[in-house]
Amino acid sequence: MRNQKVNRTINRTINNKYREISIDDGMNQVNPPYNLTYLNEISSGDQQFVLSILSQFVKDTPVLLNEIREAYKKRDWADLHFLVHKFASTLLLVGLNDIHEEVSRLENFVKNRTDSMETGLLVEIVNHRCEVAVQVIKQDFNL
Repeated sequence: MRNQKVNRTINRTINNKYREISIDDGMNQVNPPYNLTYLNEISSGDQQFVLSILSQFVKDTPVLLNEIREAYKKRDWADLHFLVHKFASTLLLVGLNDIHEEVSRLENFVKNRTDSMETGLLVEIVNHRCEVAVQVIKQDFNL
């Protein structure tokens, strides 16, 4: 019962406040959630390098997301800020610019130690969108 109430609250907040965010982001899009332009530029088109970065992202992201969730649960603002800040640059590297915007907002909340419902929602939204992005990258690159 509590989970249903939380899900309704998250969905209502997402629908009202974050209209641009779809809970299904990534899987049903014509365009993938990532943009590899920057990664291709810095690799000079070396596809092995691109694949190694994407493979590392797919491997490391679930672990990092779990660390972010745990730090938020503990309200360990210093660790959470460090993790979110570190993750932001990774998202830019693999061209997950929409998710990067959410992570930047989360980083601001954490830096200011804002413990609000919106902070928790951002943690959940980032987590979900990254999980979807990881699945899309795995599928698109056979990782």
